[in-house]
Amino acid sequence: EENGEGSRGLDWAIGEDRKNYLPGGSTPLRSKSNPKASSQPDTYLGTNWYNTSNTGDFGGVHTNSGVQNYWFNLLSVGGSGTNDNGDGYTVTGIGLSEADQIIYRTNTTYLVPTSQYADWRTACINAAIDLYGSSSNEVAQVENAWHAGGVGPAAGKCDRPKSVA
Repeated sequence: EENGEGSRGLDWAIGEDRKNYLPGGSTPLRSKSNPKASSQPDTYLGTNWYNTSNTGDFGGVHTNSGVQNYWFNLLSVGGSGTNDNGDGYTVTGIGLSEADQIIYRTNTTYLVPTSQYADWRTACINAAIDLYGSSSNEVAQVENAWHAGGVGPAAGKCDRPKSVA
């Protein structure tokens, strides 16, 4: 899985078999590689963002998951483009195994029920530092992938956060 090569063959679809059991189901419930294809955002507060003050979808918890799904895809396999904020980004994939270790440590060590997107970014950076060191490529790519999703600057653009609030 060096540089994400082992994860490039994945289709990154969630619920792709729903067409077999849901009326009118012809597309996956979610796409980690292209959330907009399933009417979900790939950028925080961007196109398809569900207003979290609304009560439907439990405040957007399912719809807005496109941002973190895309983050994980980019962290694993890499990619470049321009997000809905007009910010250009380039992410070099670190592979599925390393991305998985970072998100696992993030979820089991740093996140709390009240964590917001900025907290999640900080938690992922801290998890990557714990696992790979503060000057590692993995930390830089975590920052770049969150920047792609509209949460924080790209690697090297400011001081790293110190802790989860």
